[in-house]
Amino acid sequence: MAEFRQLHVRMWKDAWFITLEPQAKLLWIYLFSNAQASVSGIYELPISVIAFETGLEEDQVAKTLASFQEEGKILLDPVRHIVWIKKLRQYNETNSIKVKSRIWKDYEFLPECALKLAYAAYYGVPDLPILGLPRGWANELDNVEVQNIIKNHLLSQKGSFCEVCGQNGYVELHDSDPLRSGTPPKIADFVLLCMRCKKNDPPKKGRKYPISELEYPIPDSEIPYSQNNIEIEIEIEKEIEIEIEEYIVPKCSDCELSESEESGLCHFCIARRTYKRFFPDRRQPQARNGTLRTKFKTRFKDKEFQEKYPKALERAAQSTFIAQSSFFDFGWFLKNDDNWRKCLEGNYDNQNNHSDTHKAAERYIEEQKGHVKSDSFRM
Repeated sequence: MAEFRQLHVRMWKDAWFITLEPQAKLLWIYLFSNAQASVSGIYELPISVIAFETGLEEDQVAKTLASFQEEGKILLDPVRHIVWIKKLRQYNETNSIKVKSRIWKDYEFLPECALKLAYAAYYGVPDLPILGLPRGWANELDNVEVQNIIKNHLLSQKGSFCEVCGQNGYVELHDSDPLRSGTPPKIADFVLLCMRCKKNDPPKKGRKYPISELEYPIPDSEIPYSQNNIEIEIEIEKEIEIEIEEYIVPKCSDCELSESEESGLCHFCIARRTYKRFFPDRRQPQARNGTLRTKFKTRFKDKEFQEKYPKALERAAQSTFIAQSSFFDFGWFLKNDDNWRKCLEGNYDNQNNHSDTHKAAERYIEEQKGHVKSDSFRM
């Protein structure tokens, strides 16, 4: 563990932190700066250790941690004494290979539990670079030294289990996707197989291995002996899963880019579908069109636009002029504040005296042509 920790001075002006009691402030700073604190943000820390090092009573520590959890600042697994400080990683993570490797090693050291799985689901299990693996290793897969580095890495992560039959013993490195077409290999492409499975395994693209998709068994020493403890642990894990679902906001089912609303769609995709409903025969905006998303985001800051853009689209759809024009599309509608307001205010509505207006317009054009001719004669 490092002998120093990083704290941001902005913390002292944070609206939430200012409202804390002195003992709660001490505990919050301790969670970031204690010797067990990991850059990953998730680590083991028994309440008894916290009480001993801070001088606070254990009951007071437990009550304050529970309040932190209720306010969405941390997540707890009191059975295995694991705490996840949600913002610790984002304030300390860098692009350093060593830091990323340290995060992954600290994560692997944790006992298996619902909170650990939730952490992996939130951040994703990265295909981390392996220390000691030379640059350009993807072009040197025939190099025995490269093969040994990858094999030793997999052995340290998964043990000497065959990925097909699960047998524990001597295993060989195996490329699970040798027929990749033009894509560079990744560490995740390599598995460990026993000699029999390696010999019988055909080189098939995208082959899946069942063992790697299963959870490795927890050692007996970590399983609670009391049936009562098991029931408590199950209830705690259910609570943690509920809190994780509330913390991890679901993505839009259409674009998978933005946070979704109750309908399962983001605001942009809701507007996109509204446009499609009124203009099914026109060119449709794509869900991942960055230019349109930026325009929509700008317009959506206006509360009036949020409330009235469906009405503007509906009114525009009733216009014969717009139906016969080629300029109108979703991009034009979002281009500026004037365009969508023109639709809302009925600038393109069908007029009852359309024929009279058309004739007046024709007369005006003829008059303008006459003026141009008379001016040319004078010149």
